[in-house]
Amino acid sequence: MKIGKIIAILLLFSISESLEAQNKVSMKIDSLLDEYFAVSNSHRELALSLAENARKLAQKHGEKHNEAVALECLGVQYYYRGDYNKARDFLNQSLEIYNEENSSTGLASVFTNLALVEQDLRNLNQAHYYYTTSLVYDRNSHDSIGMAFTINNLGTLYLHKGDFQRARAYFQKAYDIGKSVHHLEVIGNSIGNFGLLRLESSNPDSAIPYFRKALSIAKQYGDEYAQAIANINLGLCMIEKSEADSAERYLTIAARTSEELEDNELQIECLLAKAKLMLLLNQPELANRILFSAQKLNNPTERKKTSAQIFTLIGKNLLLMNQPEKARNYFLQSLDIAKEIGALPEMIDAYKHLAMFYSAISMYDSCELYIDLYAKEWSKLTIDTTLPDTSFVYEAKSNNKNILHRISKNSQLSPLKLLVTLVFALTILWAGMIYLPKILLSLRKKTKKDNSNTSAK
Repeated sequence: MKIGKIIAILLLFSISESLEAQNKVSMKIDSLLDEYFAVSNSHRELALSLAENARKLAQKHGEKHNEAVALECLGVQYYYRGDYNKARDFLNQSLEIYNEENSSTGLASVFTNLALVEQDLRNLNQAHYYYTTSLVYDRNSHDSIGMAFTINNLGTLYLHKGDFQRARAYFQKAYDIGKSVHHLEVIGNSIGNFGLLRLESSNPDSAIPYFRKALSIAKQYGDEYAQAIANINLGLCMIEKSEADSAERYLTIAARTSEELEDNELQIECLLAKAKLMLLLNQPELANRILFSAQKLNNPTERKKTSAQIFTLIGKNLLLMNQPEKARNYFLQSLDIAKEIGALPEMIDAYKHLAMFYSAISMYDSCELYIDLYAKEWSKLTIDTTLPDTSFVYEAKSNNKNILHRISKNSQLSPLKLLVTLVFALTILWAGMIYLPKILLSLRKKTKKDNSNTSAK
């Protein structure tokens, strides 16, 4: 009897020790994940290391939920790096565990992050499916903040497609939700996206208040990534307004932040904006070096929209460098990519620059063709936005551990210039001829031979 009691006591003691050890492991994993969330937007290398350590520890000790969270964190970090294959892989592993747990919160989060990957890859139908699936799980878990992030991201999807009216509706809905729960990040993202709508409608003056407000809000909740995006957008507004000094100031701040964050995509956005500034300052050689640096950083098979933007800018720069035929080839490459991925703003920008090219070499039939295409697609980009009321009291929320960074990527799109009528457009384009050497006229016959192929693209 005494022996039995001793064995029971020892067994209980062993179980107690085991539970205590398991509890220590769980606390260690929680600590690693807490550290991850604290630095995920500011120290990418450290964040990646913390997520990997949390994953290994959770896997070793059978902490399935924490393993799913850590896997999702890894997916997010590889997304930031532009390594979409690894991002997909880790996110899908996380998805499997969340499915086993039937975790609505986890599933909503991972589906949103998968959508961001597909959106950047321009798989917009797949991205739309993931976003709408995420919303279902958000509703199941009554997560209004998660819903707001997802709705905001849906707005960016339609912005990329050139559907400005629908994008505005989603941004407004996200803003309304964010304001109702006093969530600063949601409000800031929505306001920044309202600014993008204005900027892409070639209205920088009305876009500036949005971006300044978004910057102010990002500073309040300490998001360096969001601050960099706002500074880039403000820099682009100043370029549109031909205020070079102000543009350089904003872009310098953004570039410094992108380097500190070690964010590849953010660095590319800074370089593209800086190249536009060099074009404004009539420094094509320097712009050319910047653009090819951006091209080296970019993964053309993954960031196709970015490739289209780079090609258009290189083409524009080559025109300034008196290399029109090379410029035309880059415009056509940009147009092909834009058509492939359904990127309407990039398509419009390519049409505009091809019209400029053909006007410069006096091929007015081709010029008129591209102006017609430009005007047709531009008509789809009508927008009417007003700055929403931003008077609110923010109450800090800290219960988002399992809701990863459902970020609204404010990807830069090439500013568009509305040509009111065909006659006016031709007048503007004709005036631009004086800046190109007369030797360009000799290219007319050669280009005529290629015209039938060009028109079909």
